[in-house]
Amino acid sequence: MNKKQRYVAVKMDMRSSRRISDRAAAQEQLFATMKALNEEFADAVQSRFIVTHGDEAQGLLRADMVSSVVRVMERAVDGMRPAILRFGIGLGTLATTIQPDAIGMDGEAWYRASATIVDAARTRKFVLFSGFGEELDIQSSAMANLLLYLRYRWTNDQQRVIELVEASPTQAAAAEQLGISQAAVSKSLRIAGWRYYIDGRDALVRMLDFASDGSGDRSF
Repeated sequence: MNKKQRYVAVKMDMRSSRRISDRAAAQEQLFATMKALNEEFADAVQSRFIVTHGDEAQGLLRADMVSSVVRVMERAVDGMRPAILRFGIGLGTLATTIQPDAIGMDGEAWYRASATIVDAARTRKFVLFSGFGEELDIQSSAMANLLLYLRYRWTNDQQRVIELVEASPTQAAAAEQLGISQAAVSKSLRIAGWRYYIDGRDALVRMLDFASDGSGDRSF
């Protein structure tokens, strides 16, 4: 098996961007979101996320931290609300030198990310994966689409509750910050389907971690 280094290319764009009334504001929001991704995921980012066009962006992640792509997608989705994002995720090698910013590179990872984001648009999916192995591509794509479908259905209030619950040691601590009862927090999480969501996210992370140890696509 070829031991050449692999990477995870991430491409994203805004769905139906031409219908956005304030495109300038949406682009500034996209710049701010990419900056936030680079700061939060600095350990996993190989080449920094950048905006390549008005409604498109991309970045390159280390393959040994491939499961961080799940959190990257979540943060990008939340950062770009109310716009809806589409993702193409490609695992593979590079044919060119690594660059500090995710531009001016070529190779399998980018080919796969480019192909999957086109397929995602054609099939009206939120995200597609490629290069992880045939079965893992199918399974991870299906799970990720279910998760993003659910996430996009959360209200702003539900999202705020979930953010604080994730950042707090207990639901009681989150409730105190929100100024509501713990029962209200639990109700919000239940209506949002939070327990199902985190179970699905954990399963997706396990799938991707399995791929990162070389057990996925054996063509490399």
